[in-house]
Amino acid sequence: MALRYTFIQVPPVVTLPLVDVTQATPRSLLLALDVHDRPFDFTAGQAVMVGAHGHVVRRPYSIASSPESTADSQAM
Repeated sequence: MALRYTFIQVPPVVTLPLVDVTQATPRSLLLALDVHDRPFDFTAGQAVMVGAHGHVVRRPYSIASSPESTADSQAM
């Protein structure tokens, strides 16, 4: 029996400075990231994995900003 391999595309890792953290509810955080002069294409509601630079452990977050407002404010 021949072995079959499935390859998945791993998204690139992007390092963005953390500007602010706000406790929205007891179980959720709002993170503000500086995207000034960094290309970062996304759609509102898209999930991203966020973690400390150089660490393997990451947690999923949803982007609650539109690409247009991010372009205007240079923060997401």
